[in-house]
Amino acid sequence: MHSEEENVSAVWNNICRYSISEEGMLTFLTVSVKGLEEKFLMLVSDEILGLIDSYNRLIFFGTKIIKQGGFNIECLSTLENAEASSELREGKTLYSSQNLKKFNTPWVEGVDGQGIGEQISFSAMTSCLYFFSGYVSAQKPYLYMQNSRPKRIKVTLVEQKEDFYFDLEDTPNPQKLDIGKFYRGEIIIEILDVYPGSKYEDTCVNAIMYKVVFG
Repeated sequence: MHSEEENVSAVWNNICRYSISEEGMLTFLTVSVKGLEEKFLMLVSDEILGLIDSYNRLIFFGTKIIKQGGFNIECLSTLENAEASSELREGKTLYSSQNLKKFNTPWVEGVDGQGIGEQISFSAMTSCLYFFSGYVSAQKPYLYMQNSRPKRIKVTLVEQKEDFYFDLEDTPNPQKLDIGKFYRGEIIIEILDVYPGSKYEDTCVNAIMYKVVFG
């Protein structure tokens, strides 16, 4: 699938042209100013906007700033302590759980088949998570469809022995997983079902973040 729309706006007294296009399941923003053009992969929801450049570098990440009574501010944090039940190694490349905080290379489970039952664990103080599915590459957008993506997951709050189940859309954009209360402790995410890849059985997760509240 490929579609495109174009708009024109005035930026710093210059004419800026931008277009939004789709390649497979990924959305791209192309910006042109005075003949100079650059293309960015967009990860976008009602609360989040991330832009990845042609070198697969996250060059912008923005969220809504939410204040309550003028004091509380919410922001998002990446995972600093993630562990996985398995990790795929291809030659010198390890698709590690540490990739879940980078946005440029995914975590990929390392077992035979679609990775059903494989887990990611980490500690957090939060009330909701943000899940980014798939193998997301600005350089190779076709890898999203070629590899498998989580379709249904279980989120376990280990200290409270409580499970939540989420059905995920087939999208690289951030998906909010609301657990409805503040929780502090270990969290385990388990793959229960997947959207099968068109070429590979490897199931990929691009990133995971969680909400932090200050104030």
